[in-house]
Amino acid sequence: MPLTKRLASGIRVTGGPGKTFAVGNVVSLVATDALPDFRFPHATEDRIVDMGTPMKVLQTLDAQGMAAAVAAGVSGSLTLAFDGALVRAASRKAYVPTGNLGRSLGAIEIPSTDITFFEHCWRDEKPKLRVRVTSAGQIFDLSVPAEAARARWRAAGLAELKADVQASSKVHVRAGLSRPMSSKPNECYSQVNGVVFL
Repeated sequence: MPLTKRLASGIRVTGGPGKTFAVGNVVSLVATDALPDFRFPHATEDRIVDMGTPMKVLQTLDAQGMAAAVAAGVSGSLTLAFDGALVRAASRKAYVPTGNLGRSLGAIEIPSTDITFFEHCWRDEKPKLRVRVTSAGQIFDLSVPAEAARARWRAAGLAELKADVQASSKVHVRAGLSRPMSSKPNECYSQVNGVVFL
């Protein structure tokens, strides 16, 4: 299932293999800042894409190219990736308070020994892909909406994701924040939006 993003206009944009927003694609597009009523922290990076103008894939980067292209945005820890506003709960889940005037996207690079993929079942639902990340001496338990990692997990299973980790010396982790849930309107939970095995 391709990644789908809903824009403010209600138009849906899909990503995934063979699509404009496939992992590694560098895309030229016309966009404006988030609308004034967008809530922070998401308003820091969210943009409204002009769907009336063409989008063009300029190039496709491999894993090393992606890591190099975003190297300037890599933080020293998961907490620093969110400007120090990340709150780690006793459950090891972490969130940034809704309305925080900071980033909603970031990245860390960690040794491959500091990341573990696992499956978790909530009640009687299907297993969900999750990850434990050790950063600056703290363990975080994060959801994984990263499309490429989820596609690999669905197609080849958890063992293959673990093998990808073991075959790597370090892992580039793209971190983001979820939108607040209705049950927790003041918390934007940290999640893994992308993983690059290096």
